[in-house]
Amino acid sequence: MKKYELTICGYSHPQGNEDFYVSEYIDDQVLVLGVMDGCSSGKESRFASALIGKLIRKAVKELGAKYFVEKKVPALDIVIKEIIEIVFNALDDIKNNLHLTTNELLSTLLVSVVDVELKNVAFTVLGDGVVSYNGAVLEFDQGDAPDYLAYHLEKDFEEWYADNVNAIVLGNCSDFSLSSDGIYSFFSVHDINIESSSENQFLRTFLIDEIKEEKPKYFQNKLTEIEEDFGMVPWDDFTLLRVVWE
Repeated sequence: MKKYELTICGYSHPQGNEDFYVSEYIDDQVLVLGVMDGCSSGKESRFASALIGKLIRKAVKELGAKYFVEKKVPALDIVIKEIIEIVFNALDDIKNNLHLTTNELLSTLLVSVVDVELKNVAFTVLGDGVVSYNGAVLEFDQGDAPDYLAYHLEKDFEEWYADNVNAIVLGNCSDFSLSSDGIYSFFSVHDINIESSSENQFLRTFLIDEIKEEKPKYFQNKLTEIEEDFGMVPWDDFTLLRVVWE
């Protein structure tokens, strides 16, 4: 199995990347991937996405220790629920302890749990984002009003999760990706007045096309080629995690 990672500031965010990603193993067989996209209209959106990402890392470490003692990792969709529960409770504690406003914690969340040996994947999306599975691309778009996790911190976790979160489990995976919606934002740098494109002609490059060179910076090189050959760059921040089995 090969894993590829990419994150880049969009043209419209010269002050910094509002995306954040996580790629951490619970044990030798189970990999957790997360992509967060801070709300640009929120306050300090980079803080929100990075904080949620670091809480996912905390969850992975805690669950890794728990599963080691129990000598068993539960079903992948259960792992997702336990990760989100830890993030949910920790985020609520931090909000209260630091007297933060909801507007300071707005970030989308794509999280997946991958069994790298059995080639099974579970994922869920809270807000906007893109998931690709064996060449099929799934876009999750809530328009201008993503249902951010931070909106629900005062609710009972079990009730909120049952009503709002759907963890999808997929088998026989050969190619899997998580991406922020910046993948749809490529535009021509020769005309900075045009709006971000809703049709991404480079979608196949990042999510579907065969990776012919096993290089850690494969997709960074693709971004350079796109800019040099077509004069196009992402308007929004763009983050991609892709896992490919041989």
